[in-house]
Amino acid sequence: MNDGAAIYSYLGNYNEPGIAGSEIKENIILNVFGNSDGTTSPFHLAFGVYLDHKTHDVTIKDNLIAKSSGGVYIYGGRNIISNNTFFDCLLDVYSSGQEQPSTFTSNIMFKTQREGRLVYLRNTHQRFVDFRNGVRHNFDYNTYVAPYIKTNVFVQYSSFAQWQASGHDAHGTFYGADMKTNEVEQLFYNDTKQNKTFNLGGQVYKDIYGNQVSGSLTLSPFTSRILIQTNFVSDNTRPVVTSFVIPATAQSLTVPVTSFSASDNIGVTGYMITESSAVPGATNPGWMENAPASYTFSSGGLKTVYAWAKDGSGNISSPVSRIVDINLSNNTQPGTAGNTQAYNQTSIKGNRRAIPAYFSNDAEITSISVYHNGGTGNMLVAVYTDNNGNPGSMIGVSSQTRVNSSAGWQTVNLNSNVAVATGKKVWLAWVFENNPGVRYAEGDGIRAQSSQTWNSGMP
Repeated sequence: MNDGAAIYSYLGNYNEPGIAGSEIKENIILNVFGNSDGTTSPFHLAFGVYLDHKTHDVTIKDNLIAKSSGGVYIYGGRNIISNNTFFDCLLDVYSSGQEQPSTFTSNIMFKTQREGRLVYLRNTHQRFVDFRNGVRHNFDYNTYVAPYIKTNVFVQYSSFAQWQASGHDAHGTFYGADMKTNEVEQLFYNDTKQNKTFNLGGQVYKDIYGNQVSGSLTLSPFTSRILIQTNFVSDNTRPVVTSFVIPATAQSLTVPVTSFSASDNIGVTGYMITESSAVPGATNPGWMENAPASYTFSSGGLKTVYAWAKDGSGNISSPVSRIVDINLSNNTQPGTAGNTQAYNQTSIKGNRRAIPAYFSNDAEITSISVYHNGGTGNMLVAVYTDNNGNPGSMIGVSSQTRVNSSAGWQTVNLNSNVAVATGKKVWLAWVFENNPGVRYAEGDGIRAQSSQTWNSGMP
């Protein structure tokens, strides 16, 4: 085959539809080399996909074109070439004529050491793009990988920097890091209609972005992935928590960690304490680089905590558990926190509102008091966590309580006490069925107001 392709289309008149609107997708195209037998040309002119002459408005996407002379040959115009993978092609994109520009986005192009000759390129290294006769297409968000040759991989442009400077691939990426000793690229592809899993054995690979891949690789139907075999040795050894000590009893929600250490065959990279025996994921944001010196609970009582460690390969240790009995009754005395002054001004807004409360010692909130002018209907009060200066999640609420008919402080008990650790901020919220008039004073005090009213309750 010469001047042809695995998938080929020709249109003689740009004003005719031809195959406009068609999609060429999810194909696996391999070993399209062409030959020059019976021709006067020494070049092997063959491609994975060839949109010839006036072919227009065709989408080429999600294909693999590999180990071939050419990737795609584009004429015509308004064609879209996206999300394709080109691997070990002498030339990925060739275009020597056009009616209008075509668009190339989010493609991956990987160059190997294999040499050859194609079109105007004689026994040379592989290239990404070659335009002729004033052709210009739109390129962006493409990824180029050239671990062996960095210069003159874009014909007419000596480097990726020049390629970008010409207006192409403003958001494109070029990876030109050399292969290390004994590293080699490898193409994995699934040419079946079912998911396919490759057993990588004990070998560790990395993808083109440098992310480590080991154990196994699963590909969806008609997809592919380029991996680089590395010199790393797979690490499947889990760390071991060697010591975890906390007090058996405590009078504070914040409990000190007397000792927390772990070991690993390569190195421990993360520590975590949880109240759940479920294994935390390696990417859980709760991991800490150093062992924590304390742990803060949300409430008192008999508590079980679990200590974990992880390593750089994502291996998670078995947990070591400890039990602590937190008794807040010995250091929590009945008292009142917040404002106790009855102000002169009155608000009758029906919106749910909240104000912040700060605690300098461990405490339990049992009730909330509001000064109002007296009225009818019911009221609700609640306690919310703080979320970056705004009410967060509700952690305590009262039952609906009848509003006192006379003016004064009305105290409403919570359904259950809310424990608050030293230095924490919470939000005290209230809402009335018929606002009787809540006392306030003008000023710069912090307050939160919801657009919701009584019918929404305390969410």
